[in-house]
Amino acid sequence: MSFMWGREVIETGARWQIGDGSSVHIFKDRWVPNPSAFKAISPTLLGDQASVGILKLQSGAWNKRLIWENFVPEDASAILSILCSSSVATDLHFLSYEKLGSYSIKSGYHLGYTLLTTPGSSGLSLLESWWKFLWRIKIPAKVKLFLWRASHNWIPTNSNLAKLGFC
Repeated sequence: MSFMWGREVIETGARWQIGDGSSVHIFKDRWVPNPSAFKAISPTLLGDQASVGILKLQSGAWNKRLIWENFVPEDASAILSILCSSSVATDLHFLSYEKLGSYSIKSGYHLGYTLLTTPGSSGLSLLESWWKFLWRIKIPAKVKLFLWRASHNWIPTNSNLAKLGFC
């Protein structure tokens, strides 16, 4: 469970820095500088598989006319606020909540804590949603109970028994 949660933390915090735009999908990847989701909210008029590279001119600048015609104003403004490189650069993955864009234990902890304490769109935190999902899936009850006990540190291991004074 913790590996999957850690993966989700990193995926939530990671986004793309646009270079030439060839490796970033317009509607699937997180690249638009809007703090809520970092994704375009516009309808997919350009196609599901379109890359950000088609939004740029050969000079490397944004094709403003194409962007304003195909995106809602919020997306268009956010996209045009991204600085374009004059040199042909590759697209880079980075953590959006970190000053230097690189992962650290501290940044992962802070992002994870934010995810756990921020209610989602349904009003439930990520952790509450996880437990609701776990109790609904069709797996043996003993597996569900084991996962719950393991996450709450209730498995009778030697260290846990020693804490309770049994060893």
